[in-house]
Amino acid sequence: MRTEQQALKLSLAGILLVAALGVGFGLISGSFAILFDGVFSLVDAVMSVVSITLAGLIAKSAANELSSARMSASPWGSGTLSRSCWPSMPCS
Repeated sequence: MRTEQQALKLSLAGILLVAALGVGFGLISGSFAILFDGVFSLVDAVMSVVSITLAGLIAKSAANELSSARMSASPWGSGTLSRSCWPSMPCS
């Protein structure tokens, strides 16, 4: 699982570089479109940090054989919001 975290960290570095360039060029040129693209890249960077954190938690829970922690953390990493307890199903 270390390879996954290394890839996510490399991706985060690239995203932060693109975000810094976007914000910088947006401010220098006065273009709100370029500035917005840089800010949007910062939002993507936040999602990458969440993914790195969840990948670590999932790897740790897999090592401890706690599958319930992995199942409850996985939907957040995919970018979709879901409930872990539905009215028609009991919470696990």
